[in-house]
This record gives sequence, structure tokens and C-alpha cells, in this order.
Amino acid sequence: MATRLVADVARLLDHLKIKKAHIVGYSMGGIITANFIAKHPDRVLSGTLGGMGWHKKGGFGEIGFSMIGKNDPNAKAMTICGSSLAKLSLTEDQIKSIKVPVTVLIGDKDDMIRKLYVDPLKDVRKDWPIIDIEDANHITCILKKQFKEEIHKWLTKQMQR
Repeated sequence: MATRLVADVARLLDHLKIKKAHIVGYSMGGIITANFIAKHPDRVLSGTLGGMGWHKKGGFGEIGFSMIGKNDPNAKAMTICGSSLAKLSLTEDQIKSIKVPVTVLIGDKDDMIRKLYVDPLKDVRKDWPIIDIEDANHITCILKKQFKEEIHKWLTKQMQR
């Protein structure tokens, strides 16, 4: 299932007859985006990780996602989703191998995501800008005008390269 989430992006691009694209994802979509960029570099012009950073192999996120729904026999869909996300963790070498420009957008009040995923990323990819979305948490971030403006600015800059 996990590899299907990433392969779905390639299949969509194929279906739309798009060879390369600027890939943008938020939260779970940010995890998928990072994976797609690492595993399909020939299909990517730039990346935007919204509400996400580095879903680290062996990190808390991988362990936490793998535990979702494990003790609830009625939570099969949640268990599949959690285990799929756990399998989308990336090694440091995979993160370092990314050659396209990437930016990170995160709510300034999204403390858990910052601590678990963005702070570790800063040590490995100092070249990736991290932009705080003012007065935003994980849920409200995408609703903020600044979020949309930052994506627009980033994509405009990337299209001028």
C-alpha cells in the first residue's frame, strides 16, 4: 500500500501526460511528496512540504504510525493507513540525495510537527527554506492566506529558474 501512494503520483502524471512537475503536499501529502521526490527525481521540478518535514527512518513518526489501530480489531482502515505511512519513512541518505529545490511551510503553532519532523530536517538540509505561517497550527495552516501566497511565491520563483 505504501509504495502505491507514491506510485499514484507517477500514474497521475502519466495519465495527464506530464513529464515533470512541481510537487506540493500537505501533512500525509507532504510525506508522500518527500518520497516521490526521493524515488522519482526525474519527474520533479521542485517540491513543497506543507505541514511536514523529514519522516525519518527509525524515528518517532515511523514507530507511532505503525502503532495506529493495532489494538483495535474494528480499526482496519486506520491500521492500514498507519502502517502505510510508517513505511514511507526516509533515510538520511535518501533526504540528502534530493537535488531539486524544496521548501517547507509550517504553522508557527504546529509544535509537534516542528519538533518531530522539521527540526531534524534542518540539521540535514540546511539549504531548504523553512517558512513559518503566522498564527497557524496543523489544521488551520492551509486556510491561511499566507500559506497560499508562499506556495505561489515559491512556484513563481521555481518557474523562473
